[in-house]
Amino acid sequence: MQPGSFRAPLPSTVPRGTDNLPSPFTGSSEMARHMRSFDWAATEFGPVEGWSLALRSAVSLCLGSRLCMAIYWGRRHLLLYNDAYKTILDARHPAALARDVRSVWPEVAATVEPWIRRTLEQGVTLGFDDAPLFLERAGVVRESYFSFSYTPVVNEHGVIEGVFATLPETTAKVVGERRLRTLQRLGSQTRFARHPAQALSSAADVIADNPYDVTFAACYLWEPGAGEARLRATAGITRGLPLSPEAIPLDASTPLSGLLANAEREPLQFFDIPASFGAVPRGGWLESARRGAVLFLGTTAADAPRAVMLAGLNPHARLDENYVEFFRMLSNEISRVLSEAAAHAREDERVRALQARAQIAQQAERLRIARDIHDTLLQSVQGMRILLEAGLAKSDDEAPIAQELFGKALRAALHAIEEGRDVLALLRSPAVPNEAPGAALTHLLDELLAGAPLRGTLRMRGRERAIRADVWPEIHAICREAVVNAVRHAGASTLVIRLIFGRRLVLQVTDDGRGVADPDCPSAPRGHYGLRGMRERAALIEGELRIAAGAEGGTAVRLTVPGGVAYVDHPAQAQEGPG
Repeated sequence: MQPGSFRAPLPSTVPRGTDNLPSPFTGSSEMARHMRSFDWAATEFGPVEGWSLALRSAVSLCLGSRLCMAIYWGRRHLLLYNDAYKTILDARHPAALARDVRSVWPEVAATVEPWIRRTLEQGVTLGFDDAPLFLERAGVVRESYFSFSYTPVVNEHGVIEGVFATLPETTAKVVGERRLRTLQRLGSQTRFARHPAQALSSAADVIADNPYDVTFAACYLWEPGAGEARLRATAGITRGLPLSPEAIPLDASTPLSGLLANAEREPLQFFDIPASFGAVPRGGWLESARRGAVLFLGTTAADAPRAVMLAGLNPHARLDENYVEFFRMLSNEISRVLSEAAAHAREDERVRALQARAQIAQQAERLRIARDIHDTLLQSVQGMRILLEAGLAKSDDEAPIAQELFGKALRAALHAIEEGRDVLALLRSPAVPNEAPGAALTHLLDELLAGAPLRGTLRMRGRERAIRADVWPEIHAICREAVVNAVRHAGASTLVIRLIFGRRLVLQVTDDGRGVADPDCPSAPRGHYGLRGMRERAALIEGELRIAAGAEGGTAVRLTVPGGVAYVDHPAQAQEGPG
C-alpha cells in the first residue's frame, strides 16, 4: 500500500459507472437520513457521484453498525460518523459532519492526530484499550476512556484514502472498576480496627490511594453530646486548612458546622466549595475540586460515636446516579467498619476492667499469703535462728559434734529465711512505675544495682511503643526477677537488659555470672519458685520464656511477647507473623 492524500476526485480517478451505484447512505438511522439530505457538493468531499468505491463502502459500513464508528478522510482528517458516535459529540453534532478533526476536537487533537497520521501515511493498524481522553462536554472537561482501533481505508488503486475508526467508550467500565477496587479494599484493610479512630485512619489510607473519585477527605469523630468534632484522619489534604480544621464546633454558624449539624438528618450531602476557602487539593487531577460531599458515618444509636467525612469530588465527572451511589456505598462500608470497631472498643474496655479486677483480687490474695508467711513461718524460723545462735554460743569446744549440728541447723535456718524473703518479694510485687518502658527499666537497674559490685546497661532497639497496662507489670516483674538472680546468686560483674520493639516485643537479660539451670530441666533445683514464677507470668501474657546459658557464659533470660498482646496501638494479634 502507498501513502495517499485526499483530493477532490478527478474524472480520471472515478471508476466508470459510479454515478449509477446505489447511495452509500443506507439504512434508516438518523445519520443516514441526515447524510442523504446533506449538501456534499459544498464540502471538500464533493458530490457523492464522484466518491471512490472505498469511501462509499466505508460510509455504508459505518452507518450500518451499532458500534461507535467514525471515518477520518484525507490529509485534513475530515470527519464522518454514525449514530453511536453522535452521542460522544453531544452539542458538536451536527456541525461536526465533514469538518476536520482539529476544529471538531481541539482539546484532544494533539493526542489523536498522530495516531490518525500514522495509520494514514504508514498503513499501520493501531489499537488502544481504555485510552484516557479529556473531552469538553456541556462546557465542562470530562474524564473519558475509549478503546480505539484505527484501520487504513485503501481504494482500488492501493492508495490509502482514509482511516476507519472503531472507538467504543469505556468510561463507565474504567471508572466503575476503580470505584469497586476502593470499596473492596475498604472491606479488607479495615477489618482489624479495634477503635473508631483507628477505623477512620485505616479508611483514610485506602481513600488516599484513589485520589480520582475522592480528591481529598477529612474524617471527624465526636461522642454524643460533645460540643465539637475532632479531626481524626485525612487523605490528600493537609491538616488545619479551611476544609480540614482540627476541630469543628457543632453549634456554630460556620458552613462546616451547619453541614455537620445536618449530617444525621441528611446522611449524604453535596455542597459547592466556597471560593473564600482558597486553594483546594487537586487529588489526581490538574484542576481543584469545585464541589464536596459530607458523608455521615456510623449509626444513630444514642451511645454510638458520631463521625463524618468531608470529601472532594472529581472535577471531571458528572454527579450522576452512579457517582452518588458510590458515595452511598462508601458511607455504608465505613459505617459498618466504625460500628464493628466501636463494638471491639467496648469489648476491650470490658476485658480490661475484668483484668483489672482480677489483678486487684490476685494482688490482695498475694498480700494475704505474704502476711501469713511473715506472721507464721518466717517468725517461727527467726525464733529458731535465735535459739540456735544461743545454743551454739553455749556449746563448749569439747562438744564438736554438737557445734557441727548447731552450725548446720543455723545455716539451714538462714537459707530458709532468705528463700522466704524472696517469695515474699515475689508475692508483694512492688508497684510498676507509670512511665515509658525504657525509663522504668532504667530506674529498675538503678534500684537493684545500688551498692552492688555489678555494672548494668539498658539497650533498646526499634521505635519505643506503649505497652498494655495489663501486660507491662508481668514483663517488669520477670525482668526484676532476672536481675535479682544475677545480683544475688550468679556472682556476675556485668549485666545487659535488651528491649526490642518489633512485630513482637522481646526482653532479654544476660549476665556473665555462674549461670543458672533451666527450671524445666531434670537437674534444676527443686523449690526455686522465682524461676517458676517467671514462667507463670510469661504464660499469663501469652509469652515465651527461655532461660539458657549465655553465648559467653552466664545466663540469658529471653521473653518474647506477641505484638497483638503487648502493644497498645497494635490492631489485632491475628496480624502477627514471624518477628
